[in-house]
Amino acid sequence: MPIGGISWEGEEKPGDEVEKSQAEKAGQPHKKAPHKRAISYLQDKKEKVEKLKSKYMPGLIGEIFSFLFALLLAYLFIQGLGYILNTGSPLVVVESESMVHEGAWETWHEGLGLAPEDYAFGGGMGIGDIILVKGDDTDDIVVGDVIVYTKLECDRLAGGEAIIHRVVGIVDVKGGIVETSGAVSYEDGVVKTPCNSGAGDDLGYSLAEIKERFSDPQVPLFRDFETDDFRLFITKGDNNKREDQCLRAEDKCEISYPVHENMVIGRAKVDVPYLGYVKLGLVCGFNYLTGNACDSRCWWGANHPRCDALNGW
Repeated sequence: MPIGGISWEGEEKPGDEVEKSQAEKAGQPHKKAPHKRAISYLQDKKEKVEKLKSKYMPGLIGEIFSFLFALLLAYLFIQGLGYILNTGSPLVVVESESMVHEGAWETWHEGLGLAPEDYAFGGGMGIGDIILVKGDDTDDIVVGDVIVYTKLECDRLAGGEAIIHRVVGIVDVKGGIVETSGAVSYEDGVVKTPCNSGAGDDLGYSLAEIKERFSDPQVPLFRDFETDDFRLFITKGDNNKREDQCLRAEDKCEISYPVHENMVIGRAKVDVPYLGYVKLGLVCGFNYLTGNACDSRCWWGANHPRCDALNGW
């Protein structure tokens, strides 16, 4: 039966006859096209696996073997894809509504002189979307790009979960020279994001403290971080009211400390809608059964009555 336009049953296509006749007229032996040779190779391996399974692992054992073999192939595929795309996380599932476009999401950006009409992924990203991520050179990242980065809370030294948000500001540090672009400013040795740029607001990130933090030898995460020539990224979820680095109080930021270039996992390249619900369904189902449903982003919030009931498990 043809699957996705590829036949696994060994029937000969009409195009094969044309290739044969052309090869015979030229007096040359017939050779299949490279993609057809690849299909034949995969078909042969598939038939051998099926024979081994039916001979040595009939019934339920065979089905379990097929399932485990499929998991192995999926793992190898992701590892290979990560190698090709130069990142440890080539596929990321959107788990929250922070990149969903609702209402006038672009107003925040336009008010700061940015141009959201030129952004990548101008249609936003929905829960359950799978994002293809590429480990691009961080020097190529510009305001408006969507990146995946490792979250770093302001009051912690260790790294946290992966966040997929849009770059809204960039700070380039080259020795004693500091340049900014987008929604971020630098003055008197302090980096300020939009929510802390108002009159009378003295909250900001001291560049000296940033360098000191990222050069702490006691933190394995920062071991190879450059602190003399590097980039910092200011990020924001399109559906969020404030940027991730907004300081609500001393050492208390909205989501994450300014993103050092070494904390960038990659840049979003392709958005495949809904396919990630398979993973979310499995994770949420497992968490529900184990009583950890409200510790993860599923289809219910922490205030849902179900969470109160689960807290007593």
